[in-house]
Amino acid sequence: MAANVLGSDDFDARSSDELTLRKTDRIELLELDEGFGDGWFLGKHLAHGATGLFPGGKVAVILYVCL
Repeated sequence: MAANVLGSDDFDARSSDELTLRKTDRIELLELDEGFGDGWFLGKHLAHGATGLFPGGKVAVILYVCL
């Protein structure tokens, strides 16, 4: 399963492994928070290609693509 999410709120990265998000940014969701339980996801910013962690509460799912 691949999914794209849309930034629903701004988030400023606080470390090098985090992804800065702005409202309406499109992110490819790479990994859900299944093992850690901390609410953070791994994604790739579709506009500039950066990859990093971001809080799941700052995005909304906009598209599911079944592969």
